[in-house]
Amino acid sequence: MARVKHLAGRQLTMRGRARNRVAASSSRPVFVLEDHIYYLFTQIVGRRNRHITEKLKPFGVTVPKWRVLAALHARPATTMNQLSHLTTIDRTTLTRTLDWMVQARLVERRADQHDRRSVRLMLTARGEEIFGRVLPLVMEDNARSIRGIGPAELAHFRRTLTRIVDNLDRNHDTRGATGGEPG
Repeated sequence: MARVKHLAGRQLTMRGRARNRVAASSSRPVFVLEDHIYYLFTQIVGRRNRHITEKLKPFGVTVPKWRVLAALHARPATTMNQLSHLTTIDRTTLTRTLDWMVQARLVERRADQHDRRSVRLMLTARGEEIFGRVLPLVMEDNARSIRGIGPAELAHFRRTLTRIVDNLDRNHDTRGATGGEPG
């Protein structure tokens, strides 16, 4: 009996997917949406964001604002470029998000003591308090998402994800990725 996979409210049999691969033209690469790694990433992030959005609402925090709170908690006195890299939020959206967070007294901008042209971003006491109240809710949701995955499997998964991030990073050293000389 073929194994059944449930995805997005549909049932796909593994045998049925194999037939689709055989039936595909040999001149075109085979594409099975459910096997595409970025489709799966999008499904994971989309579902997580929907769950977490409801938990953040009572605090007046959105998912992008949570990402800023978490990044600035973990890396205080971050520059705008560093924060954009950490949160993967584009600069325009991040600027608007930060403007709101500064006005709400969650984040403050300070001139860099060593470079007056640079601004450092950090959480205020209120920002830290909101972070502390939201963190347990986020951790609860995170724990639910990895239920049934053992510590060794999770450690391997994290290493694999980190490798993918490194592979996609523009500043990635290609010698480290390929084990050979840069291309």
